[in-house]
Amino acid sequence: MADQKPDIYAFIGARIRQERKARNLTLEELASIVGIDPSYLQRIEANKKQASLTKLQNIAEALDLPLQDIFRDAPRPKKPDLAFSGKLSVLVKDASPKKQEMILRVLKTLVKHD
Repeated sequence: MADQKPDIYAFIGARIRQERKARNLTLEELASIVGIDPSYLQRIEANKKQASLTKLQNIAEALDLPLQDIFRDAPRPKKPDLAFSGKLSVLVKDASPKKQEMILRVLKTLVKHD
């Protein structure tokens, strides 16, 4: 099973692009206000670069937004199903080391083919 956490940097980049366009600003204009290279801003928006909090704060200020608005409505990562983990643990804990290793191999195979 692939990692199910949402890509917060893709969300942030899309939010910055959305807010920039809502203000009718070009990449070059916003980058100039923030004091960064337009190609750097483009990479942030395209999720090819991860901006530091300081850069995000500068971008938010240039967009006249509170920093928290950049993260508004961001998807949250799924929490692990602790009940399932507990059930699995109970099933496996009394198995011999050899059977535990076999169970692990089977689970890894199942996850790869999901």
